[in-house]
Amino acid sequence: MVDGRPPGFRGFLRRLATTLDAADSLIESMVGLVVIIGVTSSSRIGFVDPALGVDAVLITALLVAIVWAVIDGGFVLVASLFRQGRVRKLARLVASAGRDDPRVTTEIRAIADGSIADLLTEAELREVAARIAASDALAVRRIRLTGDDWMGALASAIAMLLATLPPVLPFLLPIAQPWQVALSNLVAVVALFWIGWFWSRWTSYPRWLAGLAVAAVGMAMVALTVIFGVA
Repeated sequence: MVDGRPPGFRGFLRRLATTLDAADSLIESMVGLVVIIGVTSSSRIGFVDPALGVDAVLITALLVAIVWAVIDGGFVLVASLFRQGRVRKLARLVASAGRDDPRVTTEIRAIADGSIADLLTEAELREVAARIAASDALAVRRIRLTGDDWMGALASAIAMLLATLPPVLPFLLPIAQPWQVALSNLVAVVALFWIGWFWSRWTSYPRWLAGLAVAAVGMAMVALTVIFGVA
């Protein structure tokens, strides 16, 4: 035991925290907050009947957060299976059509994706194709879920839950429900601003601009619920 915690606990937490890259964790957090804004604000448009009391909104928000966390983790597993299948298909295409087939370089660009892939010349893409052709393992590699895949799914689910908890807390306060909804919306928008501000460190965008841009998503959600709820 280390500090009352089992051996390897710190290593597990570090691995969990670094499983998702910055782009993935940004999206997970944003989706979680936007979903919870929609659910908690939906009492304005009758999705959650205000007559049922605060507990109904609170329980609904918590259940939606948990369900979305599970669904989000499932998406991570599905995405991994898709990537593995696509790479295996590419390897078989190289084996059947040859590394000089235009479809091969097109597929390599699609799999690599992003601006960095655009920097590769045709000669470099053919070199990648040659390496794929030289590997017999890719075409027959068994598609399966690894420990890293399950860790990614767990990290995704936890990120979703952590993002959705702060906007739920106002519903525990002894104040009128309209104020709880408004405070929940405010917490979510502030959290979105922080997410944009924090994650901008991985980009060239100004922090304040990134924060405002991400917060604008939450404000747009709140505005829609107010407009359609005639609140």
